[in-house]
Order: sequence, then structure tokens, then C-alpha cells
Amino acid sequence: MKGHHITRNFRCSAGFTLVELLVVVAIMIVLAALLFGVTARMIRAAYKADSLSDLRSLGTMTMAATGDNSGRFPLLHSNLVHPHHYNKRNDVDPSVDDRFTLEDMIESGLTKDTAFCMANRQWSRRADFYWNEFGGGRSAVFSYVYLANDNGWADDKNRIEFPTDDPRLAMFSGRKARSLPALPSHSSEVDVWYPYLWADLCRRFDGSLLANFMKNEDEAAGMNILFLDGHIEWRSGAQIKERYSAGSIQFYW
Repeated sequence: MKGHHITRNFRCSAGFTLVELLVVVAIMIVLAALLFGVTARMIRAAYKADSLSDLRSLGTMTMAATGDNSGRFPLLHSNLVHPHHYNKRNDVDPSVDDRFTLEDMIESGLTKDTAFCMANRQWSRRADFYWNEFGGGRSAVFSYVYLANDNGWADDKNRIEFPTDDPRLAMFSGRKARSLPALPSHSSEVDVWYPYLWADLCRRFDGSLLANFMKNEDEAAGMNILFLDGHIEWRSGAQIKERYSAGSIQFYW
């Protein structure tokens, strides 16, 4: 049509500017950092919950075993004398099995999963070795420490040594003598009653630290401790003290 013009205006999109892209990237980084922090906290909480469950199960087994041991704590340690090494039955000479063995615990409901805390990634990855093959198969090693029955592990103010003026209790070693009472039954036992039962592993061997809950390569984040009355306390790394030392190995709780 004469004199009639059709005008079309096209507006081209220029896309995102560099500033806009940088803002989006920054937002994504912040969100990822927040998500990572939340995820890390959730993982730590899951590990702590796993530890609490395992310690309660181990405590239940231990207390139940006292019923078959005249009300006294079972002797669990192997001849390797570390409080997270547990002896197996001696099939060659059953007469030497005067302690509560790994098989006894298994019959009471212990599983390999109970023996290894998820937080202890180093040992949990090798659970089959520590469960079946450690020490030539003579013992198993847990990522939890049994503290109830051995005088040697209790070098702190929470436990008083056996009175040396009582010949029945003098020179007590804990591994070869009778086990400790679950509850004091007479006056000579009141001073040796020990409130700790089980705890997360925290040890240093040849200079290297191994703990269920690590803060960094050389520092523990903390640990759970199960007490005789059934409650569990979390102790931060700053609250953990060395309690037992033998050569190049130290244990903390």
C-alpha cells in the first residue's frame, strides 16, 4: 500500500554480563559451602550416634556377663595387654579361658559392626583383618576400649588403687587376678569401684595418634565415655588426658 510503512523493532538479548555471571558463581559457592557445612555436621552427628549405640550395646553385654561371673566384671583383655585387644578362645587348651572371650561376646549379641565405630575410618576399612586375623587370629581389636576390669588402665583420681594392707587385694594386676566388682560388696572394694565402663578409642603409638574422632592428624576432636550407671558423656579433645602409658603406647580418656 502506497504511503504505508510497516516498521518492526527487534530487540536482541545480549545475555548475561560478566558481573552477573560472577554474582551467580559467588552465590553458588556460598550455597555449596553452607551445604557442605550442614552435610559435615550431619555426618558427625551420625558418627556420634553410631558410637553411642555401640557403647550402650557393649555396656549391656558387659553388665549381663557379670551375672555369670558372680557379679564381677568379666576379664576381656588378651595377653597383648592393651584395653582394646580382646582374646579368643584357646581351642588347644580350653583350660586357659578364664576370661570372657570374644566368642562369649558374640554369643551375647556382639557383631563386627558393633566393634568398629564408623567414625574410625582407618580401622573400619580394615575391620575384617582386625576381627579375624589380628595377632595370628588369637585376638580381635575394637575401636572401643574396655575400662572396667584392669587396675592398670585407671591411673587417675577417679579410681583409687587396691589397699596394699589387704593381702587378698595386694599386688593386683587385673589381668590374672580376679576381676573388679560391678558394685562394691564390702568395704575393701568401695575404694576401687571404678565409674568408667567403655570409651571410644583414643591412643598414641610410636608418635601417631589414632582416635575415633579426629580433629586433625595430631589432635582428637573428642570421645564418648560410657559410665557404670549407664550414662554417656562426650569429652572434647581438650578434656582428654593420658591415663595409661606402656613404652611407646599411650591411652587417653
